[in-house]
Amino acid sequence: MNWKEFLKPDLKKVITFIIIAVLGISYIFLFRVLAGLSILDLPSVLIFGVLIENYYEFGRVILVNVLYWYVLSCLIIWIYNKVKKKK
Repeated sequence: MNWKEFLKPDLKKVITFIIIAVLGISYIFLFRVLAGLSILDLPSVLIFGVLIENYYEFGRVILVNVLYWYVLSCLIIWIYNKVKKKK
């Protein structure tokens, strides 16, 4: 599989991306906005995306998060297909 096939959108990848994005936005909203925690209070491994420290970089961080979530969904589907082929 080349990079074009890996990153090419299909229904499974889009659905996985939407699920990861909803979880990521919920995670960021709950811990940053509602709880008022700083980045230092959160786990060091950010599974759900990059958190922002100042709001001037909001647009750039959103773009990075969307790209991260999409590549993560592509990786999940790629692993799923590999495991499914071996059976």
